Amino acid sequence: MDITSVIFYIFLAILRVSTILALVYAGTKTLEIQASFRILRERLHLRRLLEEDEGVEGPSWFSRERSHQFHQLANVLRCTFHILFSPLSLIPSHVFQLSQHILQPRRASQPVELFGSVLAKSPSNGSLAEYQNVSFHPRWLLKVEFRLNTSPQYEQVSWSDDVRAAGYTALSYPLKSAFKLFRDAGRTLQDPSPFSKGRRWSLRDRQRIAEQVLIEYGLAKGRTTQIETEYIWLDELCLSSKTELEMDAIQEQRTMELGRMADIFGGAAKVCIFCHERDCDHTGPNCPWGTRLFSLAEIIHAAKIVRMTRPSSKRSGTAYSQLFAEPGKVFRRNIQNRAEAEKQWHLQAIMQYANGAGFASHDAIHALVVELIRRDEANDFRQHNLLGKSLNALLPRRARLADLPGKDGWVDLVFLLELNQAFYNVATLAAVCSLQGSDADTDDNAAGDTDSLVLDFPVRHTWLGKPILPAPGIERLKPLVTAFPAVNAEGGGSNPALNIVSSQIIPIHHILRRDTNAFYHSTNMSGLRILCFTSLLAILWLDIDFILPHNSRTALLVLWVASALAVTVKLAVGTLYLQRDGWMILEGTRSDKDLEEYLTSRDFSFQNLYRWGDPSKHTIPQWHAATDSRAVMLVDLKSTFFVRVNAIGRPNVLIPLAIHGSGITCMLLHKSATSTARVGMANVPPHILNENFAMESIYIGGGPCDEDHVPQSNFLLRAFKLMTDVDIYSSKSTTENIVTGSSLKSDITGSLASARSIVKTVHFAEEESHSKEDADVVK
Repeated sequence: MDITSVIFYIFLAILRVSTILALVYAGTKTLEIQASFRILRERLHLRRLLEEDEGVEGPSWFSRERSHQFHQLANVLRCTFHILFSPLSLIPSHVFQLSQHILQPRRASQPVELFGSVLAKSPSNGSLAEYQNVSFHPRWLLKVEFRLNTSPQYEQVSWSDDVRAAGYTALSYPLKSAFKLFRDAGRTLQDPSPFSKGRRWSLRDRQRIAEQVLIEYGLAKGRTTQIETEYIWLDELCLSSKTELEMDAIQEQRTMELGRMADIFGGAAKVCIFCHERDCDHTGPNCPWGTRLFSLAEIIHAAKIVRMTRPSSKRSGTAYSQLFAEPGKVFRRNIQNRAEAEKQWHLQAIMQYANGAGFASHDAIHALVVELIRRDEANDFRQHNLLGKSLNALLPRRARLADLPGKDGWVDLVFLLELNQAFYNVATLAAVCSLQGSDADTDDNAAGDTDSLVLDFPVRHTWLGKPILPAPGIERLKPLVTAFPAVNAEGGGSNPALNIVSSQIIPIHHILRRDTNAFYHSTNMSGLRILCFTSLLAILWLDIDFILPHNSRTALLVLWVASALAVTVKLAVGTLYLQRDGWMILEGTRSDKDLEEYLTSRDFSFQNLYRWGDPSKHTIPQWHAATDSRAVMLVDLKSTFFVRVNAIGRPNVLIPLAIHGSGITCMLLHKSATSTARVGMANVPPHILNENFAMESIYIGGGPCDEDHVPQSNFLLRAFKLMTDVDIYSSKSTTENIVTGSSLKSDITGSLASARSIVKTVHFAEEESHSKEDADVVK
């Protein structure tokens, strides 16, 4: 007996023992076998072998969607091929399913994004960023003489030791309140309204309007002496030198002084606050003074506060304002109490820190940034160009005033945040910023002057936007990644992008996909797998032991029939299930019930679909919808939950940013080979962090990308699937590689789908967005 015969008899003995053991094991699984047959009998959709459901991508080699022209032909060819060549199709499938649990596919390397540092060049002159030296006194003040029965007499003086010894009073007021006094006094404007230059009033008229506040202050003092002298800082009369006549020089002086407002008011002996509302104590949310951009900087360090309040018409006594003095700490405490009552938690946190240990806390800096953006919007962005200057003195690290030119408030804000990189993680701000529509008037509104009128939220930076305010249940905000601004390679320093370090890259699909390998891993089909495997072993044993010695052709025919039946069962089971291996986007505004019915009609196992974000169950943030956003549903196919979000583009990547409320706040991105743009925000359950997704640093810049399909396959892997019908892309790690791959030229949207670009008779309207990409690949 030769060695070949010995090996044959050993194999035959192993086959006999394996068959007997398999038959015994199958006998103990009769209930599972019956359950599998019952599901197969009740849920079988053989029609899907020929024509797939609407909105589902079939497993054919080309024309995978129902709307495609050759969809039915492709399915017929696929089924015919797998049945005719069933032994060649079945064996590789079994081998691959076993091996993929042992060998994990190695992730492809990612391209390195080069970016520039924001601090390498200041927005004003391109020099290296430096810290600003602190100066607590103004350059110019008013020396005012208050006389009985006459208007106060004043002259502008420079800072001196006499002023320092006497101390000075800083007046804080909204310009519209001063204009109310101006009108009530019967005074009129002298210059025409220069709206064409972005201003409401001329400089001369603004100075005359501010002068009325000084008169009101003099009336409220209630003097007992004939003449009283006091040093006063009044913005419109002290921001520039009275001897300067050149408007460009005046504007430069005013810009520099505006950047030092917090220091000027912090160094004052007392700060006098005024608004035109009757009986207003200036601590409530509706006070005109409280919505000003600079009001925080003016009282945050004040040692003494003097409230100047106009009495109501019902009160007896004088008609002019009255003064009420109190320590600055008491005044800030009153603002804190009112903020708590009105549930304005950012303002409450700011006042709390102002009376405590300072502003080095990350949470306090975040509260400051969001509160100032909110006030900027509440003031119609009239002083948007001063956003950076109003924040500068409140942060641990100050920028030089020359580095905050005030041309674009967002650029100055980003510059300040990067300057304070040791104290603040910009990922926190990115997590609360809502989307901005592409129709915002950014070119005209982003860089206005002090009194410019802005009608929309003026931001052109894709990662910035209108921030959501804190509320009970969503104040937990802890970043999961480190993010910092970076110079946009396309827009330069005037349009800072965002670099996120070591974030999870979670792919998002845009269409449901039929699971052709459900036969191998579906728990409902375990009984059918046992029966098929046992039957194949038994037939193989009988075929080799009894038929092969007598007629080899008959033995081969029996083997082909058995494998063809097994492949047919595998194809039939593949019509029941969808791939449940990731996330996908469904567009539209279906109700919860309609969404569940939609998924259940395509896969009966989609039951008890769970909605994340139900207000009665979850405390998650709700971002403001952009003007051109559309409602979509983000569905986790594996965990069968969904969340409703708004998007301005077609996302293909999801990255977790922060623990936010009860869940994880994520940014929806459209990531292509050349750029990445934010297209949406979502809050998802915390279990997303349990998944092992690829980690990479991602660079977010540019506007919303065009809607194109995510590259789905590599040509060599597609060729393997064509032979074996093994879905390479059910592997999670491989899917990550596809979404975040470094070269789109090496990817192809289906091995035969790429031929669409050169076959003139085939034209799919829905594929026009990436026909150019296919043509490049074919070339």
